[in-house]
Amino acid sequence: MLALTALALIAPFDVAFGSSSTTDRLMLRPLPVLTLLVGALALARIAVEPHRLRRRPALLAIVVTWVGFVWLSVGLSDDRLIGAGGAVRVTTIGLLALVTASVVGDDRSGSGDLTRCLLGSIVAGATVGAIVGLVVLVNDGELLGTGALHGSITEIGGRARLTRPWTHANVAAMAIGLALPLVVALRRTWALACGLIIVVAGAATLSRGFALAIGAMTVVMLTTRPTRR
Repeated sequence: MLALTALALIAPFDVAFGSSSTTDRLMLRPLPVLTLLVGALALARIAVEPHRLRRRPALLAIVVTWVGFVWLSVGLSDDRLIGAGGAVRVTTIGLLALVTASVVGDDRSGSGDLTRCLLGSIVAGATVGAIVGLVVLVNDGELLGTGALHGSITEIGGRARLTRPWTHANVAAMAIGLALPLVVALRRTWALACGLIIVVAGAATLSRGFALAIGAMTVVMLTTRPTRR
């Protein structure tokens, strides 16, 4: 749980130390490697204690099938190096899905404290990233060592879009958009304050995807809201 919380907090900061075309293709930068390592170690623990995923056989089957077919496509690809980079990313996502499910399912008290802790760390990480992005945007250039991060500031029509500390404005919009419904789920004062920062930062990405995410979230909330009888 501690490892997942730490990853959620540092996820926006993908340092490009020692980056090259080969390491970028294979996702061998520090953050992806650390994420993959944590996922692999946690999966090894799950293998020793399989009861952690016993209630989620469908998720396990989906992840195994998904990752398996991805690596099969790498073997059939003309450029296996590029394919391996994408496969590593998909494998990492699959591992994190399994690990997160096992951690949340391990909350035997039923209080939901583990779940709230994990959701809160995702919101906190996105908020810190959003603040860094807004500062860089106002500064009109890299600041506070953000130039050492992977990617570069995105522009549209000569106008800078909120990008940092993520690799691209659309990536920033996806990460920020993911955190927004978690703000609603947490229903905490501090989370709502983070939500305001996230909305401002999301708008500054100038991403249509972020606008669509807000629209979709609103529709889902309105259509799934329980009604009183």
